[in-house]
Amino acid sequence: MCMPFEAANCHTIHMAEPLTEVLFAAIGKLATTHTYMDYHLSNVARLMAGAESEEPIWVLFEGRSTEQIISDMLAMLDEWNNWPDKYLPADRPRIDEFRSTLKELRILNDLRNEVIHGLIISEPARRRVVYPPWGKTPEFPTYLFAQSRMRKGVTKVTALTIQDIGRIENEIWEISCKIEDLYGAAQLEREEVEELATEAVLPDYLAYLEENKKAESG
Repeated sequence: MCMPFEAANCHTIHMAEPLTEVLFAAIGKLATTHTYMDYHLSNVARLMAGAESEEPIWVLFEGRSTEQIISDMLAMLDEWNNWPDKYLPADRPRIDEFRSTLKELRILNDLRNEVIHGLIISEPARRRVVYPPWGKTPEFPTYLFAQSRMRKGVTKVTALTIQDIGRIENEIWEISCKIEDLYGAAQLEREEVEELATEAVLPDYLAYLEENKKAESG
């Protein structure tokens, strides 16, 4: 039987059954946790973009999606390391941890989008079935989440169990609880890295000035 909100595609897509209250509770919890995470992520993006300075650059990040904000933050991290490698310390663990957490969050956000914006269908209908990064969990019932609107020719469905949805929610929650601390530690390391890089580049800079001085006098 077709669900009302699926009527337009009733001849090709059928909603999976049974759709249990436990499933809907897991989806609702994921949506709520993601909103909580998004709040903290936006705060960090504002700080990275200069919310505490006199320049109101951070307003450019208002209203952007989670994916866009993560991409912006990764781009800003690239600017943090905008020194030639020979001037940077080899180990930057706090910046690396912050970057890897953002990349992990990007994957979790994509999975969240598959759940929140997907139709739960009964058959893949010639679409490619993909699983979360941690693989299949065959001991639990699997639901197929298909995009409700086609984008960029993507023809896939994501297979997830209720336990998978709970894992996505839990990992997003953990990141939301530590994202500001990770940023704070990375920012301190950034200041240390810039100081070390400045000291490392000084001999080359002084030699450059000396060469220019000789060229001008000659």
